[in-house]
Amino acid sequence: MLDVVEHLYPAELHQALIEVRRVLRAQGRLIVHTMPNTWYYRFGYPLFRLVQQLRGQALPPDPRDRWGYKQVHVNEQNLLLLRRELQAAGLKATVWLDPIQSYDEEPNRFVRSIMCALATLYPFRFVFCNDLFAIATKQQTSWSTE
Repeated sequence: MLDVVEHLYPAELHQALIEVRRVLRAQGRLIVHTMPNTWYYRFGYPLFRLVQQLRGQALPPDPRDRWGYKQVHVNEQNLLLLRRELQAAGLKATVWLDPIQSYDEEPNRFVRSIMCALATLYPFRFVFCNDLFAIATKQQTSWSTE
């Protein structure tokens, strides 16, 4: 389920995850990638925007305004929301943040290294990493025959 979660309304996502659980083999795994991380948008982006303003680069107050088709992200997630969604569908999940950006568009090597560090190092990654991943399996219950 790569780059699907953020495009489904909450009820649609729940139904999709219920269906995934139904068809998933006993040892099967659901792999999820989604972005953006709402914690980045709420906490990290304002700081990034401030730094960029000090460097002479104007960014919009709403990070969504940087992209066309911003209206298609109807269900943005963070670590807790994604884990909760998966668990509500009866899936046992490991959810984590892992940056997949290269930051190559940043010409300043020092600034680029700071950006990479903030996106990867604890606890900064919670608000500066924008990519969420999860691996989920069927949650086994004592009464389950699966």
